[in-house]
Amino acid sequence: MHFFGSKHEMFVSAMQLPIDPSRFITELSQPGIDGLGDRVVRRFIGVWDSPEGRHLVGLFRSVVSHDTAATLMREFFTHAILGRVARSFDVDQPRRRASLVASQLFGLALVRYVLKLEPISSASAEELAAWVGPTVQRYFTTDLRALGVPSGRARARS
Repeated sequence: MHFFGSKHEMFVSAMQLPIDPSRFITELSQPGIDGLGDRVVRRFIGVWDSPEGRHLVGLFRSVVSHDTAATLMREFFTHAILGRVARSFDVDQPRRRASLVASQLFGLALVRYVLKLEPISSASAEELAAWVGPTVQRYFTTDLRALGVPSGRARARS
């Protein structure tokens, strides 16, 4: 904390992130919840496709194979970034919503940048936003209780 000022800044430095994704929270949230899924997918792909984002593929591979790195990335991305976006709207279960969105985005990153599955790997950000954005939007806006998702912590099943 002495050297970085906050846990957030320490994470950005430790993970060697080329940019701080939290700087996009206002850009994503400010226009309102309508179209949020599209904006999130466009920004996510825009960052990964940028020259600064090329480093993220190697980081993603290490996250997949290293438990500590995975924990750090999960906590940072789902709580500090997507959780803040979800909490900026009046929605129930923002943490769960952020985790659902993260599942889509990390899956998209795996398929596009590591597995290079077509047509995902060669699609434009606009195409991906059209294909994946509605699912991300649903995670932010659907009444989770109507889907049978309990409002409390889900119990582990044996």
